[in-house]
Amino acid sequence: MRITSGVGRGVMAAAVVVMLAGSALAQQQRPPRRELPPRNQPPAQNPNQNPQDPNQPADPNQPADPNQPQQPGQPPAQTPAPQNPAPGTPSSTPPAAPATNPPPPREAPKLGTYVERTNPRDMTLSIRLELHSDGSHQTDARGMPRITPFAYDTFALVFPFIEETGSSKAIAAEFTGTLHINDRPVTSQYAILTGYPSGTNLARWDMTTGGEARQVHLEASIPMRCWQTKFDEAAAKNVPWPTGPWPAEAASTFTPELYVEAGIVDGVVTPYSNEFVDKALEKWYKEEGITDPRKVPPVMIAKLIAGKVWRDVQPNGDGMTFTRTGQLSGIALQPPDLTLRSGRGSYHDMTVLMTALMRRAGLPTRCVIGYDAGSGDAKFLDKRRSAKELRSWVEFCLYDEAKNTVNWVPVDIVKLRRMSSRPFPFTREWKYFGTHDELDRVPPFAFQFHPPTDVVSYGSPGFWGWFVTPAAPARATQSLDFSATLTPVRGGEQDRNRRR
Repeated sequence: MRITSGVGRGVMAAAVVVMLAGSALAQQQRPPRRELPPRNQPPAQNPNQNPQDPNQPADPNQPADPNQPQQPGQPPAQTPAPQNPAPGTPSSTPPAAPATNPPPPREAPKLGTYVERTNPRDMTLSIRLELHSDGSHQTDARGMPRITPFAYDTFALVFPFIEETGSSKAIAAEFTGTLHINDRPVTSQYAILTGYPSGTNLARWDMTTGGEARQVHLEASIPMRCWQTKFDEAAAKNVPWPTGPWPAEAASTFTPELYVEAGIVDGVVTPYSNEFVDKALEKWYKEEGITDPRKVPPVMIAKLIAGKVWRDVQPNGDGMTFTRTGQLSGIALQPPDLTLRSGRGSYHDMTVLMTALMRRAGLPTRCVIGYDAGSGDAKFLDKRRSAKELRSWVEFCLYDEAKNTVNWVPVDIVKLRRMSSRPFPFTREWKYFGTHDELDRVPPFAFQFHPPTDVVSYGSPGFWGWFVTPAAPARATQSLDFSATLTPVRGGEQDRNRRR
């Protein structure tokens, strides 16, 4: 049985991501070299954005050297992991000088016991991405739209592949994806690129033979197991702040991220102001009589932030944007400080705000975006359900340094706000703060709204991006479609478990 998402109208200026390590996204700084341009080809030079034409890609004055070839299929250059920011202190605190005799690195942390995964459900998430050459501003002699194909020498297209979240685990061996040009399948070969912030992997499809295209589309399928979660908050309150560094994946969440720490202003990647975010944290600590957040368990700092956003921000729509033909185009996002100052934001704006606040408080935090497949019984999903939507929530890292364990704790601020306009007492355990009985039917697929590398997309952020040589098309329209089915177990449950 198939459940297909709704789609949307309206697009924003397109974006090229410039991810920089450190505290700022200054244009003068050089980002880590990324791997996406085809072998021995320079990165595409993006056309300047026409402010009157939202379907054109933006040009954020990318500082990467256009004459330096990059190799495909290699992980991005690694940047030093940020130091532990103190709660309420920007994550940009300069790293301390290395010790003369640094201790040996710890083993990778194991999965902790603070978040229990229950009620497993095997699902397959299907994704269809379409990119159309857009000729809406060109007409023929009859006044009909004239759509001109775009020419390319090579291109590389990426879409996120998330192996594991706090409530899901993908079956990497069964991931599939086929790239089509003009409705003709051209390749099902892809590479999985690793080493990106928050645990993101990118699946990459390459087209190395030049040609012309009116339409490019990708069909991908991700089998996974999803769980409900049950949070042991009482035990989690005994976990203190770590005295040493966060685990690598957790530390990477402090890497500045487009639409969380920066946005696109007149085609330029511009850092957001942290003034209102920092003032809000200071105010909230004062309200609760907290003078030193480091003396408060991390889980309670996370709960304080969730409670204050629950109290101060009212949900205002789902934020989805749509094409002229009614297909989902992407997610419109506003800066976190605007959501905070106005007290209003879409469901995804609230998630972005929560992510920004928790990171500024020193908690490793990531957005999680998934497709709500709806309710159903043990065999079938309910395709009659009318609310078919993309959902997002946050996961913060609960790191038990003494036990060397990690749990990613889900916090669904939208569901919390829907329960009541006023937060419940902090002494109570909250449903949707760690404990979540719907995540077994919301397969996740992304940790960012735009890939964390230097790629172009069109309109509102839509999770994907590409490099094109000699240049990206000046105009294009993107659309997305999601569906989910229960996954039949082939070859026995034991075989499927071994693939995880």
